[in-house]
Amino acid sequence: KSEAVLALTLQHLKTDMTFNVITTHLPSGDEPKKELERLAVLNNPSARWTARRICFDDTSWKEVPYENNADFVGITSYVKYFAQRKDTQTIFALDANSRPSFPPIKPASSSSETNVWGTILRDTGLESIWVQSSYLEITGEPFNPKKPFVVSVNKMRGPSSNQPSKIGEHQLELIDHVFTNGTKSKIVTSVALNSKELVPTAPLLYKSKEGEAELNLYPSSNMPSDHLPVVVDISVKKQSAQISFSYIIFLFIFLFLPFYLTMKLI
Repeated sequence: KSEAVLALTLQHLKTDMTFNVITTHLPSGDEPKKELERLAVLNNPSARWTARRICFDDTSWKEVPYENNADFVGITSYVKYFAQRKDTQTIFALDANSRPSFPPIKPASSSSETNVWGTILRDTGLESIWVQSSYLEITGEPFNPKKPFVVSVNKMRGPSSNQPSKIGEHQLELIDHVFTNGTKSKIVTSVALNSKELVPTAPLLYKSKEGEAELNLYPSSNMPSDHLPVVVDISVKKQSAQISFSYIIFLFIFLFLPFYLTMKLI
């Protein structure tokens, strides 16, 4: 599941604008070797990547080749392929399992140290919604030093977890990301579950890992996932006019699983 990526190209009927929505899920783990695994999925020229494409031709779905015999060497080259297409907008949403401040490390495919955050920004040419909306600096550091914990996950695994090494560990981190070539982003801070309850969305801001963060762990009764949803309005440009579209990107792991069972690189 951690070596797959799925892209869907949509067309806005009113304006004929096209949008590429791409998603993936990277390997988990906080050790340096796990960051190397994630980097190898993003960019690994020595691996064999299989790319398949299906399109609808007014009557049926057919498999067709990628334009210009595109050759992919990992997920970031695949995202870049869509991001560089003319007259289109790209949104790349993923559970990266890596925080922007993860210590840089040198992968086999690079001559310099990097991390997942830096590699995606460098290789795709996209911008992070966390930077566009002033939650993070482009370096991955928090924009507001008084609340340095900018998070999409605030959880602690219990005794029934199938990951015993993580039982009791307080995970307070930002590992869910959206990158785009839209002109600006605005984070939606909550979503109405019903007439009485609001679902909080990422990111939440905390002063420390103690106190408030420990008292508000997820999942909860009104948030059945250990990942908060990411809800963002992304503005895009069509010629001289600016148009705003709303994308609701729920970065829950269970949404991604069906794709991983049958695909490597799509």
